[in-house]
Amino acid sequence: MLSAQSLRASGLIPASLEPLSRFQRLGATVALGTVWRDSVCYLLHAGPDDDLAATAGAHETFAVDDSVIGVAFARAERLVRWDRADRNQVSWAATIGSPAYAAIAVVVPAEAIGRRRLDPDKMEAMIAAAAAEIERQIDEREE
Repeated sequence: MLSAQSLRASGLIPASLEPLSRFQRLGATVALGTVWRDSVCYLLHAGPDDDLAATAGAHETFAVDDSVIGVAFARAERLVRWDRADRNQVSWAATIGSPAYAAIAVVVPAEAIGRRRLDPDKMEAMIAAAAAEIERQIDEREE
């Protein structure tokens, strides 16, 4: 109960909904997660047609090395791109906070990039901007 109240008070989930929804409208699967020990715990995780808000806390955990969010934390990098040929996906993660306490992820089918329907450089810039927007909203809430 205490962790749920802390999460609600942080404003992290409400601040993440609109920025992540923008990527859903582009056909992406999106997530908000954090790392605990050797697992990525998803606070939000939704496919392109899912109700993002309804997915809060409803997704299983992944091993750190099997999630782009985990890779971003492991590398201590602000933005990571992971081309997953084994899954026919391109994934990005952008961390939130300094030091990072959460990250967003955006995953698209590789063919969406290959056909240039989605420009990878533009996607990276948009994802970095979305993470910065979420962080800014949380910082403003704390002031």
